[in-house]
Amino acid sequence: MKLKYLTFDVNFATIAILIGLAWLLFLCHMACGAEVRISDQGRKILIENFEGCQKYLGNDKYTTYLCPAKVKTIGFGNCSHAKTGLVIDKATCRVYLMEDCAKFEKYVGSIISRKMQWHEADALVSFSFNLGKRITGDLRQYIETGKTQAVKAKINLYCRAKVNGVLTELRGLKRRRTAEANWYEKGDTNQNSLLEKRGRGDL
Repeated sequence: MKLKYLTFDVNFATIAILIGLAWLLFLCHMACGAEVRISDQGRKILIENFEGCQKYLGNDKYTTYLCPAKVKTIGFGNCSHAKTGLVIDKATCRVYLMEDCAKFEKYVGSIISRKMQWHEADALVSFSFNLGKRITGDLRQYIETGKTQAVKAKINLYCRAKVNGVLTELRGLKRRRTAEANWYEKGDTNQNSLLEKRGRGDL
């Protein structure tokens, strides 16, 4: 009889340990977020294409400039390294680009809990790369609940920036939001007329 009780106790302890480990794994997943990676195609079309690599001085040299919103920028839209007088080469511009992509991939993965299609993740990383941490409120809810058309409509609202202190709709931002919204829906790669090369000066 004692042996039976011991067996029961051991089995119960084992189950308790397994449940505890499963719970820890769940908490770790929630803390780390889902793994999100922008595709090479999405990065090139949605980010590199619209950002451009600026400001080009010639001879593989790029320097800091002010974007239309008067933010110091260098290379492919990088702001974290930009400082007055900085001069870097194209390879360094690309290193900064990949750093920024990784930062916003992590952000999107941490803020959205559901498993996304690759083109949805592409669009949201590009959106965040350009605007920062704006996946909140209704937009976040629409993404989580799979309301694609509502997500597209919400993305398209973010086409204004302050120019000389005035909130202004910019043609380049309008085109970029349209591209991201369409990409979110189906990963549309046939947007050549829409995605002709532009730099941040056009925004």
